[in-house]
Amino acid sequence: MEINNELMLEGYTYLENDEVVKACDCWLKLWEDIKEVGASNNIKAIEDMDEKVETPESLTNWVQDLEMELENAGIVENKYYEARINYCNEFCEVFPMTEEFIVMSMRTAVAESYFELGNEKESEKQFEEITKEYTDSVWPYVKWGDTYWLSAIKMGKVTIRDLIKAEEIYIKGSKISDEEDLDIVNERLNEVRKYLKK
Repeated sequence: MEINNELMLEGYTYLENDEVVKACDCWLKLWEDIKEVGASNNIKAIEDMDEKVETPESLTNWVQDLEMELENAGIVENKYYEARINYCNEFCEVFPMTEEFIVMSMRTAVAESYFELGNEKESEKQFEEITKEYTDSVWPYVKWGDTYWLSAIKMGKVTIRDLIKAEEIYIKGSKISDEEDLDIVNERLNEVRKYLKK
């Protein structure tokens, strides 16, 4: 089994030169290649494909890099949020047996992208489904709450969206017990309360 490693290297070179859109265009072509190889060989986990295909960068890492860079490209051009939705949905369909945290992250990326495209209703629906499925993880709540304020700050947007809503979501996440990442959601809760002056 082989994939086009040149496309992977080319994408990383574009990123080194701060050309995120070109990197994503390059990597989306590579994704088509990876998707086809995975499906035709009945590979259901990206980790398994890592063991069978020689690449300059771990595919397990690369698939996460592509998701993150599509978000960055979406800040430049909205259509990359749509590409992020398509990519993450396809990933979950083709490699459903991938490590749970990666699949969960792909699904939260879909929900985030709907929000950035202005479809808050669909974003809420997606986040609701994710929190019901991954009941032991705070991360869906962290990502969900972040869409309402922190993401706007990171993107340089002036308007802080909905601090009250963010606080409500973080509170739900803070009630999850036996979660090693619980400090993360509590930190977010403290941060948003500073803005609310609570």
